[in-house]
Amino acid sequence: MYLCTQFEKLSKVKGKIRHIVLMFLLTGVVSMLAQTDQDAQLDSYAAKYIRTPDAKARLKIANEFFAFLHSIDYIDEPIVFPDSAYIDSVDLNVYYYIAEWYYVAGAYASTADYCTRATHCMGIVDDMSKSDVFYSLLGAAYFRLSEFDKAVEALNESYLLDKKSGDFDRMSSTLNGIASVFSAAGKPEEAEKYILESIAANSLTDNLSRRAVLLGTASEIYRSLERKKESLDYAQQALNIERQLGDSTRISGRLLQVANAQLGLAKTEDAKHTLLEAMPMLLAGGNSHSWGICQNQMGDILAEEGKETEAAEYYRRAAMFFLQQGDKYNIMNCTRAKAYTA
Repeated sequence: MYLCTQFEKLSKVKGKIRHIVLMFLLTGVVSMLAQTDQDAQLDSYAAKYIRTPDAKARLKIANEFFAFLHSIDYIDEPIVFPDSAYIDSVDLNVYYYIAEWYYVAGAYASTADYCTRATHCMGIVDDMSKSDVFYSLLGAAYFRLSEFDKAVEALNESYLLDKKSGDFDRMSSTLNGIASVFSAAGKPEEAEKYILESIAANSLTDNLSRRAVLLGTASEIYRSLERKKESLDYAQQALNIERQLGDSTRISGRLLQVANAQLGLAKTEDAKHTLLEAMPMLLAGGNSHSWGICQNQMGDILAEEGKETEAAEYYRRAAMFFLQQGDKYNIMNCTRAKAYTA
């Protein structure tokens, strides 16, 4: 069964795709890359492959394509199909790698197109691989296209495969993705149901890192629902876990979430302490954008307290940073920026 053997290699090379695409989906990270010669070469392979009906000719193009990927270190080890390879196996691998490339490049419509092509030739691929590298990626692409119904449909296919496997960690990950789609679609009531189910599935595992992510998602959902105390409770639980795990970058992100929840409850003194803890950690971790937002928030808090001189310093630092970045949105949100950028 050449398809299974070859797909095992694909899964080893790209075994973290579920984590990657679902984190993109949750955090909003986007890699909009400029068109490069390599992108153009991949476009050429993709167009030529789907225009070629003859199986033997497609096999030749596939081997050239994977030699290209290996030559640019996109894959760690060569993938070479023998003449006896099942053409479904060849198509499956080619379509998947093209889809993943397009996702990283920010070409989400093309990602969805090639993922869909791949799902049509997955007959004997194992369920976990289907869930990991096709339906999760397809769902993330539809999410980026704001086609939320299609995103939920794809992620639900992933969830059904995970449920069939009985793997609660995988189930919690996919349910979290579905919750995030509903949240982005402005349906926090639907999102709440899925995130609570996700947290329940995770409670049957020892994956604390995932638990912190789920609790953070819950905090944002309850914030959208205007259930501010619950938002703070979940954010604090997520922070406590991150402190236990000891990753300063993740701790700083959770501190921001806690601060926002505290501000929602008008706990300004608590929020000040939280922001003051977060800011040096954000700088040390290279997260300057969030550091700038913290500067603005501190300026707002101090201005409300009538501490104009202290507030001015925070606003000035924020305005200078966002001007340097060309970030008009956050300059607009710097309520006193004009006084320091004229």
